[in-house]
Amino acid sequence: MLDAATAICRLIASCHDEAGDVAVAGLVSQSQADADFPVYPEADFAPMPASRRRRVSSTGDHCSLWTKPSLTLIGMDVTPLDLAGNVLTPSCTARLSLRIAPGQDPAAAQEALSRPPWRHCPSGAV
Repeated sequence: MLDAATAICRLIASCHDEAGDVAVAGLVSQSQADADFPVYPEADFAPMPASRRRRVSSTGDHCSLWTKPSLTLIGMDVTPLDLAGNVLTPSCTARLSLRIAPGQDPAAAQEALSRPPWRHCPSGAV
């Protein structure tokens, strides 16, 4: 049996593929979104100075990162370190931040995120 913190970490990790791209059915990239939404040319994106470049864990160049959804864990409530012990964590909550691709319908994106991966919850997890 998984403890709550391990279960939620595995669930959140399942929202991304091996390349680090969001893998939630129903979330789309700009190329799959509304055809009438304006396409921003790559020239509109200033290249980042070499001193500030960092490897990103997703596919594509700096321009394509803005044309795809992004799902980020921004907070987690779990046992504080000073109270941690060798016991199963009974509960854990997390807060996610979703940036949708240009042209994605926000309501459809919210609906997509409310489905997976929660249907794969371990027994007893809510």
